[in-house]
Amino acid sequence: MKRSFLYRLGRYSKAGFVAVIIFIIAYAIVFFKKMDMVLFPYNAMFSVQPAAAWHTDTYAIKLDDSIIHITAFPYWKKDFLEMSLRNYALYRQQGQVLYMHQYLAANSWLPKEISNKLVPQKKEAIKWPGWYLHYAGYKSRGEHRLDIIHYRLNFEQGKPTIEDSSVILTQQINIR
Repeated sequence: MKRSFLYRLGRYSKAGFVAVIIFIIAYAIVFFKKMDMVLFPYNAMFSVQPAAAWHTDTYAIKLDDSIIHITAFPYWKKDFLEMSLRNYALYRQQGQVLYMHQYLAANSWLPKEISNKLVPQKKEAIKWPGWYLHYAGYKSRGEHRLDIIHYRLNFEQGKPTIEDSSVILTQQINIR
């Protein structure tokens, strides 16, 4: 018992011991509620099922007719930028309605003040393009035209070819 991590941590730091116990209890609660991914950053490693026909969808952002390149970033930042763009594009394609909005409306056990803080509001989602460009390292200020483009890629010949593309969103943004 004296060699266990929690025992040694408790002897070394009471605050650290309490923090670890709180984390274990919180994780047990969210795990029991089947929400265990809540406590960890999203990583798309196993979340996207590969298509049997070797087709995939991807998204890109154009700012004033030039694509914002994100492939030079470390994999974790590139993955975060890709998934953030994909989720925002799907959010816009679905009329700015999230599944969580529908779920919380159907399960009204939470007060509205709390449930509104769990999902992004439309007025906050308007700020997403500016946040994304800043996170991607884009420094230019002023008025710009932003396009979000959906690409359908085909990998059947061993290399990706664009099968289809469409502009999902075009808007003027002001980067401060």
